[in-house]
Amino acid sequence: MSEGASHGTGRGRGADSTIVQAVKPAAGPGLEIRPMRASDADQVPAVYRAALDTGQAGFGAAAPC
Repeated sequence: MSEGASHGTGRGRGADSTIVQAVKPAAGPGLEIRPMRASDADQVPAVYRAALDTGQAGFGAAAPC
């Protein structure tokens, strides 16, 4: 790209003109990272509570559901 050229919004250089591409995080053996499905809804509160209990997630002391 030539001097003065920009990416993204065309407003010049800076954070608002930077293109950032998200990448899928690595999952451990036997795990898959994917969007939540409606069929997962019953298991989500238990997973969240377990993460709270072990200090692995959240800022509160109790699950909201």
